[in-house]
Amino acid sequence: MVEVDKAIQAAMPSVTEAISRMAQSLGIAAEHLYGVLIKQMVAEGVAYASICVVVLLLSLALAIGSIVALRRALKGGSEALYGVALVTGIPALMIGVIALTELPENVMKTLNPEYYAIERIIKQLK
Repeated sequence: MVEVDKAIQAAMPSVTEAISRMAQSLGIAAEHLYGVLIKQMVAEGVAYASICVVVLLLSLALAIGSIVALRRALKGGSEALYGVALVTGIPALMIGVIALTELPENVMKTLNPEYYAIERIIKQLK
């Protein structure tokens, strides 16, 4: 993380220049463009974090359903319930893990939008 911070500090003059050039080409003030970028990061963070939460809830519901199917199968239910438990349980687990790994970054976009706005500008400069 320290290396990233040093890279961002080293790139700040080019970031400022890039913001000024983009603002000039759009015919708006650089401060306004920077504000728009910050608001965009917050909106993106909220939207993606919300999607992650919904996906987590859906994967949790699928996981619970697969556990119920597995318990019924173990109590002497149909053998097809084993397949249902596997077909729903494994993807639910995988999707839940993916959503959990994406959630922190999207929450951070809402808590520290300036950092992610600058990071996005640096990526565009490369």
